[in-house]
Amino acid sequence: MGGGVRHGGRLTIARAVFAASLSMLLTCVAMRPMLNDESTERTESSGNDIWRVIGELGEIARDWDESESVRAEARLRRGNLLAWTEQEIAIEAGLRMMGYTRCAVSVREKSVYIAAEGFREEDAMKVLSMAVRETGKSPEAVRIWPLREQK
Repeated sequence: MGGGVRHGGRLTIARAVFAASLSMLLTCVAMRPMLNDESTERTESSGNDIWRVIGELGEIARDWDESESVRAEARLRRGNLLAWTEQEIAIEAGLRMMGYTRCAVSVREKSVYIAAEGFREEDAMKVLSMAVRETGKSPEAVRIWPLREQK
């Protein structure tokens, strides 16, 4: 699998740092309106990237040539990414049920970012409540932005 640095058959911590950095970059990618007129989903490439990172972190976590601290960090980051991805999917599904077909959600350790096209102020409390319920984060950690409607 690409992206890793090997030295004498051992994965180095550089691979773990790369995977962690990529996961933070994906936060930015997810929040960029990556929606086009034909699709209400994130682009396939952004979805594939997150699963690739999760897979690489799983490989690191299972590599007995790595130190226990590197494997533990990989397990933690992988678990976080899996949990956040599940929460993002749940919130996006809730937004779609409310009629927001063009939306993006990004959940991270201390924050939740939600963007929806045509967002209505009267839905703000419902969306905030849903984000808090799904993530367990405080209302202060949730940021909601309206996306400009594309013409």
